Amino acid sequence: MAGKSTQTAKANVQPEAQAQPPPSREQKELGVFVGRWHTTGDVAATPTTPATKVDSIDTYEWYPGEYFLIHHADSNVGEDNIKSLEVIGYDAEQRRYSASFFDSTGGSGVEELRRSGNTWTWRGTNVMGVNEHRCTAVVSEDRKTIRARHEKSEDGKNWSPWIDVTLAKEG
Repeated sequence: MAGKSTQTAKANVQPEAQAQPPPSREQKELGVFVGRWHTTGDVAATPTTPATKVDSIDTYEWYPGEYFLIHHADSNVGEDNIKSLEVIGYDAEQRRYSASFFDSTGGSGVEELRRSGNTWTWRGTNVMGVNEHRCTAVVSEDRKTIRARHEKSEDGKNWSPWIDVTLAKEG
């Protein structure tokens, strides 16, 4: 009887996972964001709301294996405190970066990212409480600051300035 149990147990054991390839060049490029950043800037005024300040701590870290980047933000936007989580990765089959976003106000969304040199662009629909969102982030040559300009649009054609921030790397 013990032999049968051992055979059954062996039959239920999954084969060992095949070794994963190391992270790709595209995945490693996300490393430019790794670290703790102090983010400051402004949210533009609208006809119904005044301009307000942004003061945030953004932390980017590799998920184990270094295939995905995890971004936590603890942001003060005016009088509001908003926490958010973003998971950024690269899909080799589709040959594109993407980011899934979630925040403490119930907001969520998925954005596509593109990279050209030191410039990264996020683009998504129904993200961060707006119909269309675009963020252009320029990483400094020394990789110690990132200038990010967020824009919003109702139709994806006519864009308005929205959030303008600078991330300064700590440590």
